[in-house]
Amino acid sequence: MSSNIRKIDPVAINKASDINGQDGNVILMEASLCEIISSLRALMRSNNELEEALIECPNDKDFMDAIAENNAVIIKKQKAVKELVREMKIRGVNADVPKDVMEFTVRDGEENNRGSDGQ
Repeated sequence: MSSNIRKIDPVAINKASDINGQDGNVILMEASLCEIISSLRALMRSNNELEEALIECPNDKDFMDAIAENNAVIIKKQKAVKELVREMKIRGVNADVPKDVMEFTVRDGEENNRGSDGQ
């Protein structure tokens, strides 16, 4: 009886620290990467909409608070996505962070959160 079962090296599976609870499982890491990127884009859209609302209602505390909360989450998720991609590359996965996600800069709500060219 021929064995077509692929041998998996347990050391390779557990060679790095637990990333976002995935224990080095690349498939779960890829799913997490997609989820974080989607979440970041939603936060970016939300901040852009809130900033537009601030034009109509300057100094609205609720809008400014929401932007500040979004900014804190964006910074945390940008760091997480960078670390996740780094760990995936260690495991030989060709992963990268989309340019729009990493170029988004958090500002204080009175400035536009788009890149320096206003795009």
